[in-house]
Amino acid sequence: MVRVNLKNFWQKTREKLKDEARHPHKVALGAAVGVGVSFIPLPGMGAIMALAVAWLVRGSIPAALVSQVIGNPWTFPFIWAASLAVGKIVLPVQEGVNLVALMNNLTWQFFIDNRQDLLMNILVPMGLGGLILGFIFALLTYAVVLWELRRWLIKHGQEAQG
Repeated sequence: MVRVNLKNFWQKTREKLKDEARHPHKVALGAAVGVGVSFIPLPGMGAIMALAVAWLVRGSIPAALVSQVIGNPWTFPFIWAASLAVGKIVLPVQEGVNLVALMNNLTWQFFIDNRQDLLMNILVPMGLGGLILGFIFALLTYAVVLWELRRWLIKHGQEAQG
């Protein structure tokens, strides 16, 4: 039963994207939103944030939901490492928490004892770096998707709307 519903969901999403393909700006904006929110270090919140932001900017919600899966368990370590590195360049912080110690001591007590260092030396720079990288990758995604959709429409003899 779930398999049928999931198949139905993907089929409807694909049809909606096909209908929206005649509006390249809307689809590109939705895809950019989805990729951009994937860089914000809040696992499990990507779909909700993509949906909300796509709705606010009037982008394609299906495109945002599909493209936000760029943030997944296989890519999160790379995204978070890059976000932390960029965040530490932009926001110089003192080294307080050793990441190796953090990985070796993943207990609530460790988090409670080191909450100030974790917040100021890891979470804030990672969030700032994620916003910066998310914005950069969102711009790149917008440009690539817009260009590709317009090219596809010309190839298939259709005219872009909007």
